[in-house]
Parts: sequence; structure tokens; C-alpha cells
Amino acid sequence: MLNESAKTYGHIIWDWNGTLLDDVDIVIGAMNTLLKRRNLPLLGKEKYKKIFTFPVKEYYAQLGFDFSIEPFEKLAVEYMTELNSDKYQFKLYSGVVKILECFPGGRAD
Repeated sequence: MLNESAKTYGHIIWDWNGTLLDDVDIVIGAMNTLLKRRNLPLLGKEKYKKIFTFPVKEYYAQLGFDFSIEPFEKLAVEYMTELNSDKYQFKLYSGVVKILECFPGGRAD
């Protein structure tokens, strides 16, 4: 059972975005705001999953951003500002809290 085996771990490391945090629709929505402002084609889930890559600058280029017009750094700040605006409601994937509570120190409060 997970609860018993979880007690043997001293540390766990989680990837936040897309693993604990259900944020795919939010990151697509934030990016679509930037794309709309520039009259670029909008992004859907299928395309996002197909083209998202690291370094993230390559992802922006695949979306059609022209770094000779706007530097990537400016676009990245604009994206993060949009993403952190009050209009998005981030949430955890269903069941995450229950899983985390199986590990020592993993409390819901």
C-alpha cells in the first residue's frame, strides 16, 4: 500500500506544473492572450502538447513570435505577468492532496 511504502522516503521531489498543478488550460489561455495581441494563430491543447519544448524560446518561435520585432525576454515577462494575473484560478489535480498526505510531513493544511 502506498501509505506504508511512502514512510520509507526521506524526501520526495515533484514537478509542479502539469504533475501536481492542473494548469494546461491556464498556460494555453495566457499564451493565447499574447498571440491574440499580435494577430497570431491561437494555440489548442493538441498543438501545445506537440510543440512545447525546452528551451522555451524555441516554443515561442514555433508559435510565430518574431524576436527581431520583440525580444524573447520581453515576451517572457509579458507571459508571466499574464499568467500571474487574477483572472486564472489554479488548482491541483484530483487526488494530489490525498497522495501527498501519505508521505511524512505531507499535510493538507
